Amino acid sequence: AGGWDEAIFTTADWEMWLGGRTGSWLGLRIQAKAVDLSSSQFPHLHYRTKGAPLFQSDTLIRSALAANPPRVPLYVLYTYAPRGILTAWPCGSYRRETSLFGCSLASAFKVQVLRLTGGKRSLADLSPHLLPWHCLVCCCAYSHGSLAERAAGYLRATLITADIEHPTLAEPAPEGSLDAQELAELLQSYRQPRVSERPPEYVLTLLAGREPELPIDISAILVMRQGEEAA
Repeated sequence: AGGWDEAIFTTADWEMWLGGRTGSWLGLRIQAKAVDLSSSQFPHLHYRTKGAPLFQSDTLIRSALAANPPRVPLYVLYTYAPRGILTAWPCGSYRRETSLFGCSLASAFKVQVLRLTGGKRSLADLSPHLLPWHCLVCCCAYSHGSLAERAAGYLRATLITADIEHPTLAEPAPEGSLDAQELAELLQSYRQPRVSERPPEYVLTLLAGREPELPIDISAILVMRQGEEAA
């Protein structure tokens, strides 16, 4: 992971769409980052393209929540967790297994807060805010129904609740950040992740077996659908 090339992830997001046969879909707008093994830091966590008006976390928040339907802004972190660094285990379905943090989720709002409170970027800084990726699609403890509904319920009860309870609305906004008014408006959409009946056309094109034409700011899409036997 330490030598992993992040070039393809520093200019465009990717999207994940969770859906099923009931017509419910949940969209996630994602940036991926990899840990540097020699320092246990995420060196590109607080990235800003040269000349860009906003840091990447703020751009991710805006592009996700201003979309129709809104997407949930998330970071996927490729990490390595030495014994003792990740002490919490936020999973009620599986026994503790540190290796499951190898692919973790973090809120884009939490990444924004870490930047605004000193540019924190270490694994230790992030560890209280990480969730194993599998929880998003495997957990049934917070909600029931389709895959999209379960994932929305899980995010609402974990990452989203933590962000809403401890928002950071700096005024005036630091350079490179969303201003407080826009951020407050986006938070209103973020409070209740919206499950939609229909994904974007480029997702439907992919599902039809054709090559989709993606928006310029999306590098890839991943679609996950539950099987017929799923509840």
